[in-house]
Amino acid sequence: MRRITLIFGAVLSLIVLMSAMKSVRNVDLSSKGIPITVDAPTGSVIKGGVLNGMVMEGVTTFCWDINNGDFSLEVTMEDEDLRQSRGEYVQFSKNVLEMDVSFVEFIESDENGFLAKMDFGGIIEYEFYHLVIKNNRAIEFSTGLSTSDYSRENIRNIYYAAKTAK
Repeated sequence: MRRITLIFGAVLSLIVLMSAMKSVRNVDLSSKGIPITVDAPTGSVIKGGVLNGMVMEGVTTFCWDINNGDFSLEVTMEDEDLRQSRGEYVQFSKNVLEMDVSFVEFIESDENGFLAKMDFGGIIEYEFYHLVIKNNRAIEFSTGLSTSDYSRENIRNIYYAAKTAK
């Protein structure tokens, strides 16, 4: 009986994994100026982000949102060489977040970013930051503006999608 239960569990896990894989597609932002691919829900659309196309001191910012319902992933890159190390980019973002009076704690953290808990007067929301360095450029990922669901589960799913970036 125990063996049957284990086999059933393995088959069920495989079915869940296969169905999840069918609902994801690889989005390539190379034609948008950012040399990166990332997994996003099938049916996602790419829209220009708030900072997209902004030029400051000769440096162009590329900013794109990948959206599908409450899945909203913002991808940003400045078209200039790295200004600091990976650790300095991540630490700077952590420091900025920690100065926010709504910051509660980091839920997850690694060398490339973090998932954080925020408390806005009793309303709990989550935020994240993820960094990929490619072609001597810092490519930064965060929650896009098109989501209305800042729950731990939704933001964690978007964060983990960002971690698929290559």
